[in-house]
Amino acid sequence: MKNKIKEFFKNNKIYTILFFSLLIINLLISTTTYEYTEFSLQLPFKTLYGTISWGILILFGIIYYFIFREKTHKKIKLETLYIIVAIPIGILYCLVNPLGRVPDEVYHARKALAISQGNIFSHADENGKATEIVDSKIPVIVNKSTNSYKEAIEHIHEETGEPVEVEYNTMALYSPICHAPQAIGICLMKLLTNNVVLQFYAGRIVNMIFSIILVYFAIKLIPFKKIIVVFLGLLPITLNEFASLSADAITISMCILYISYVLYLKYGNIKEYSKKELILLFVLTTLIALIKIVYVPLALLLFLLPKEKFKSSKNRNYIIVTTIIIAILLNLIWLIYCSRFLIEFNPGVNSAEQIKYVLKHPITYMLIIFRTNVVYFHNFVVSLNGEGLGHYNAQASVLYVFPSIILFAFLFFVKDKEEENNKIHIDIKTRIITSIIFVSIIALIYSSIYIQWNIVSKQIIEGVQGRYFLPVLLLTSIIFDNDYLTVKKKISERYIFVFMLFFNLSALANICFTYLSGHPIEYLIK
Repeated sequence: MKNKIKEFFKNNKIYTILFFSLLIINLLISTTTYEYTEFSLQLPFKTLYGTISWGILILFGIIYYFIFREKTHKKIKLETLYIIVAIPIGILYCLVNPLGRVPDEVYHARKALAISQGNIFSHADENGKATEIVDSKIPVIVNKSTNSYKEAIEHIHEETGEPVEVEYNTMALYSPICHAPQAIGICLMKLLTNNVVLQFYAGRIVNMIFSIILVYFAIKLIPFKKIIVVFLGLLPITLNEFASLSADAITISMCILYISYVLYLKYGNIKEYSKKELILLFVLTTLIALIKIVYVPLALLLFLLPKEKFKSSKNRNYIIVTTIIIAILLNLIWLIYCSRFLIEFNPGVNSAEQIKYVLKHPITYMLIIFRTNVVYFHNFVVSLNGEGLGHYNAQASVLYVFPSIILFAFLFFVKDKEEENNKIHIDIKTRIITSIIFVSIIALIYSSIYIQWNIVSKQIIEGVQGRYFLPVLLLTSIIFDNDYLTVKKKISERYIFVFMLFFNLSALANICFTYLSGHPIEYLIK
């Protein structure tokens, strides 16, 4: 037995050192965090926060140490390992964030509830705002001003109140598809209980599981760069959105799946596309068009599909053009329908005048976008890598945030086995088309925020957030892929999983601490 243990650690030396080094770092992070509060610095298990954070770290550490080891020995597929990691971590995110404490979750919850009550299409009041009749306790239960678990727990057993009208105007612009999983979760829990809190948590969990499953299929289908999809799917900001009632969960996961599926059709071992594959492509394209208008340019990825895999060039052109036209028409129909909800949300905003300003001053507007990038680029990058979690009031440790940025950049230049074995070469035409799509989407993101949220002729665009770029970050792996700047020495995939596991546990610990103490970490450090 002793010899077996020695042999085990001998064969897993580097892996063991990395794993337990990160475990110790996380334990120390959890221990030193609460010197900024009334808890004072003391032994971990003498406080509730210390008991929870250390307990979860030790439990997950023991379990995942052997799971990740088995990745090498039993050849567990990447997509399967992703599920094994993402769902338990996702459930923790569902639990540590009080209801309403994810960006815009208050309004997403109201839209999901409206759909669960059978109101698929939003109702506009006399002022043109989307409204729904709900129990008066719901705005209290799902509240973005909840600062502690103590406040959240106080509302768990609230009695039913009087019906009131609440608004969710910004969410009326989303098609019902974006809130379908949340509504399904709410409806399923309604069959079991009248407790509204449990219904909303069920909505969160179904939304999270559905989004993770979409990423699972994206990893399974994409013919190369699988580890980048894993990385994006395990980022704390991604799981923070997945484990909420936000429509961003479906937006992110559906876009990643769509890009992966198109790459599968282009580079996969397919001689000729079947009807089943083309129907699925059509369905996914129309869904992308209905999710959010700024991501509609993703449909142009269809032009990457080789004519050799269609019955004929004529057949290819017909299918691609027809699919894109139908997708655009569906998007326009939905846009026309919900245009009545396109009202100015901020004082001084005038969308019509802003559009005129942009069209009259295109060069100035490009400089405005450039200036915005210069000022906020750092914020975009760090927010994508662990800052601004919860409701912008919690963050992962900087010990993980900056290594995460470096790791993501590093992965661009790693050629995985699938890419080498299948001799996949990304030609210049593919990179150009992908670059045009990427730039178009970024421009639409900036423009939509500038038009709806900023006063006319404002010289910098306020309101753009890093998470808006998550759905298209996978495109950058295609743009930057090359045969010249490559990393020869491979990194074992289990090392990536080890890093992402403790990255998320660090983030979860800090979110938990934030709501146990009742103060955001950044406030306590000042």
